[in-house]
Amino acid sequence: AVPWIGAQFRAADDLTMVGLGGSTAGKELATIMRDVSSTPAGETRLSALLKTARPHLDAALVSLTTVADHYARLPDQGLLPPLADAVRSAKQVVGPLDPILRRSDSFLALERYFLATPRRILIVSQNNAELRPTGGFIGSYGLIEIGPDGLALKEYKDVYTLKDSPRRVPAPAGATMAGTYLQFRDANWWIDFPTSARTLLQFWQDLEQPAVDGVVAVDVVAMGELLNVFGPITVKEFDTTFTAENLLERLTYIVEVQMAPTGRARKGVLSLLANELSHRMMAMKPDDLLATSTALGKSANEKHVQLYFTDSDTQSAMKEGGWAGAIDPPDDTTDLLAVTNAMIRAAKANAGVRKTIDYQVRLATDGSADTTLTLGYYNDEAHLRGTWRAWFGNYLRVYRPVGTQQLTGPGEAAAAGLMTDEIGLPAVTRAFRVHRGDSREEVIRTSVPHALAPGRASVVPRSPLAAGTGTQPLMPASSVSHYRLLVVRQVDLENVPTRISVSLPAGWPVSGVSAWNRTTGEALLVSNHDGAIELSTPLNGDVIVDVETVRG
Repeated sequence: AVPWIGAQFRAADDLTMVGLGGSTAGKELATIMRDVSSTPAGETRLSALLKTARPHLDAALVSLTTVADHYARLPDQGLLPPLADAVRSAKQVVGPLDPILRRSDSFLALERYFLATPRRILIVSQNNAELRPTGGFIGSYGLIEIGPDGLALKEYKDVYTLKDSPRRVPAPAGATMAGTYLQFRDANWWIDFPTSARTLLQFWQDLEQPAVDGVVAVDVVAMGELLNVFGPITVKEFDTTFTAENLLERLTYIVEVQMAPTGRARKGVLSLLANELSHRMMAMKPDDLLATSTALGKSANEKHVQLYFTDSDTQSAMKEGGWAGAIDPPDDTTDLLAVTNAMIRAAKANAGVRKTIDYQVRLATDGSADTTLTLGYYNDEAHLRGTWRAWFGNYLRVYRPVGTQQLTGPGEAAAAGLMTDEIGLPAVTRAFRVHRGDSREEVIRTSVPHALAPGRASVVPRSPLAAGTGTQPLMPASSVSHYRLLVVRQVDLENVPTRISVSLPAGWPVSGVSAWNRTTGEALLVSNHDGAIELSTPLNGDVIVDVETVRG
């Protein structure tokens, strides 16, 4: 009886702490909203708000971390009826806030990093129409200063105003964009954002630029989300009004058609647009605060905003929150797929290219897997004005688990060896073009040696099991094996339609299957027909697929 009584008291304590923490957080957030309403209008409004709101924001986030800790421990079963009813009621109220609660530690780390001490952050703007591994070509850059005294955009410039690096860095394999040496503008060459960010910061230092505390990549999709809040914006110098809907088309026309023949700096329009957008954000109205937070949160969840900080603790918090753009397989991952496309000729042709991913896995009793990856590309001619190069020139890298071997089918030439670059994972590499109106398939067959591992996979944060919404395993761990796949998203203009199918060895029944968006925790629909498991989803973030089977 004593353990049973103890469980009742623990649940009551957790429920009380959820209530107290939630009440405190609500009070502090209400104070912030009151301060927003009373802060004088003008371009210093956001800075003034950050300065006065900081202690209340810190207290609210501390309370939310307390709520998160105790909410995660609330049991579902074994409670006295009145207590069980109270727990169910609490979950109905708190449940919608679960995505925020699960990342409250990351929010708290960001708040303390940015608002406790003055920081200088390098911002790089990526154009997904000219696709590169972390999102797109870096056409412009800026510096943001943020700290206890507020926030300010100090400069925003065309990337070509930077000199070439005095240090000759040989271009990596496949990086033949503009010469034999890598430059700052091309240094986002690896889909793992921390790897690219460290390279960018090294170039920044070589160019004797002001010291920075980190780098944040923002693409045109994220800028469009902000224009939904603060637009439309008219840039008089170019007689153009920018909206979220026409942003990419108008930028491409101005840069590639209107300015390219003049010989002048082509991307000055970006500086004018970014500066006006920043002015509007600095002077945001109270009603804009929630909309801005929502837009930036959505962009970060989908990798349209990626963050890297030189402070290791803060960077760890970004990885925990899912905003670091890192290839970071969770424990017990047995398979990994990261498809990265990189345009190696200057053009905006990616705006007209539609892509698909189809990944088929056949698991064997010895734990290995034969896999077939089919990548589809269709250049549908829906190009923007000013896309003067009609073809999509691509350098493809497909990162796989260590030990993966490439296979060849009957009549196919022997496969080349896999390349390992700065990311540290083997990759299948290919280079090709897709001309306007054409389609192309790239089929890659591989063998993964340890795809099916004995035992049960550990519970991953934000998974259905961690959230309490997944089906609890019934079979003993000693009788099962698991397959865990991490699919890494490359940020693009569109969410690539992705299909994953997994077949188990004959006579090995499925004992559990789930899939979810790793950053948001959104559960994805998986079908299971006699051991044939299938998932179809638009890839708007990294995805984890878990399959558990009873060994035959």
